Amino acid sequence: MSKNEPGQRCDLKRKPAELQDLAPGTNPFFFMHADSVDFSAPKHPEANTAGIDMFAKFSNLFICLFSFSLDFLCAALEKALLKSLQQLDDFLRTLLPESSRSFLDGDELTLADCNLLPKLHILNVAAKKYCGFEIPREEFTNTCPTDREIEFAYLNVAK
Repeated sequence: MSKNEPGQRCDLKRKPAELQDLAPGTNPFFFMHADSVDFSAPKHPEANTAGIDMFAKFSNLFICLFSFSLDFLCAALEKALLKSLQQLDDFLRTLLPESSRSFLDGDELTLADCNLLPKLHILNVAAKKYCGFEIPREEFTNTCPTDREIEFAYLNVAK
């Protein structure tokens, strides 16, 4: 099957039949092509680690802002988050020899994108609601879950 055929998706609802015995009791998402799991490795291995620390840095900043209120620590954590976001942006702007890099691993959506986009969306919604900070990118406006669900999930920490 070619990766350009229609039907690619990140399946968040059900575990594929060929993976039923993997991690029983969990329902991790898998990159699907038509009705089969896409096991292909990334063309560029660094795509799997792009932005890997960004969500942890955001979580640390969020906890600092609403739990400790230590300005010097929060400022350092914010700087670390912004550096991580800048590194991700630089990575995405680096052209690949064979493509213009619309996604992490090239011109096609891959599992690396399915792993990163929800985290970026959560960061964007929670930071906008509780910190007045927003990632100015249209790509994050059409991902799941809804803004309200994320705001509710972070409500207890932000009190």
